[in-house]
Amino acid sequence: MLPGQIDITDEQYNKLMDLFLGQKFWLSRLTVPGMVERGWGRIVVTASEGARGGVGNPVFAAAMGGTVSFIKGLATELKGTGVTANTLAPGASTRTYELALPGLEQAQAEGRLSDEMFAAAKKGPGPVEHVPPIVTWLCTDAASDVSGRVFHSGGGKISVWSDYEDLNTISKGDPYENPPYTLDELDDLVPGQVLR
Repeated sequence: MLPGQIDITDEQYNKLMDLFLGQKFWLSRLTVPGMVERGWGRIVVTASEGARGGVGNPVFAAAMGGTVSFIKGLATELKGTGVTANTLAPGASTRTYELALPGLEQAQAEGRLSDEMFAAAKKGPGPVEHVPPIVTWLCTDAASDVSGRVFHSGGGKISVWSDYEDLNTISKGDPYENPPYTLDELDDLVPGQVLR
């Protein structure tokens, strides 16, 4: 038997993807045309820390990661229309958060979450009142040039996730003039340069 969500049925998989990713598509499909027509609009959808895949739940991680990429792509398409699209990854001690604690406790017991991380998780990220201000700000004219970003808000902190970018690139130059890397070269270059 496989661990966690990778062992769910096709029906459960489709239900989770519809719930966590599909709803963002369907809502956007219904609302974006009117926003573009008016020349103004704000889309703020919710994702989760789960998008980073750090505590397992691969199907949930895929749906949340898909949410981030969907909104980034939508923001690119909407550039210059007066409509922005951003993602919120909130952190608050809500009922939903409390429902997640047994899964986090299991992750800690299995060694996928450190004792320190679990202790912080058990304490909780803080009151929900700290989350809404960034959402409200993203809906103002002051945020008219902010689009395609992921904001984390919780515990009295607000941050923005880094964008996808290439890091520590190695190159042999023109691919039409140089051969591909050999496995021997990659044995040296990947650990020493790419993953440094």
